[in-house]
Amino acid sequence: MPLQTIDAYQDHGDSDPRSFNEIDIEKAKDALDSLGEVGVDYGDVVQTLEDEGVEKFVASWHELLAGVENV
Repeated sequence: MPLQTIDAYQDHGDSDPRSFNEIDIEKAKDALDSLGEVGVDYGDVVQTLEDEGVEKFVASWHELLAGVENV
């Protein structure tokens, strides 16, 4: 996990998280359903995040392999 993520969580994350209940889940579903109304294509967002995540993983993997090969 990137240090920046850890720092951000320590700064404003919930130190005592709780499980989601049915009301939380319904609110989340409603929020996702309303994204299209404000011009957000949820499918496109998910695909972009997946593509970028895979690219970053592959780049890190190649960096790791290069480091091991140089040992």
